[in-house]
Amino acid sequence: MGILLDTGFLFSLKIKQDKFHTKTKKLFKNINWKSYGLIATSSLVVNELHTLVNIRTKANLNALKQIEDLFWGEENFFSIIFLQLQEFKEIARII
Repeated sequence: MGILLDTGFLFSLKIKQDKFHTKTKKLFKNINWKSYGLIATSSLVVNELHTLVNIRTKANLNALKQIEDLFWGEENFFSIIFLQLQEFKEIARII
């Protein structure tokens, strides 16, 4: 088993102005992350989250720093799966 993190969850986890921030923080604190095995997101989410933060916060540098820390800093608690070309094709086919 594992958990695949999506853009909305990561956004609301770090951006206090998001309407789901309080619920997401509570959920985050109450999950026994180690019991689920692999915790991951995809490289698509990295791009999507940066775009979402830029749009919703009007490129707020503090918000962007929080996202950077989440992906690349000490706050990181998940792996990032970098997709290959064939995987993009398969995702497009499925969608």
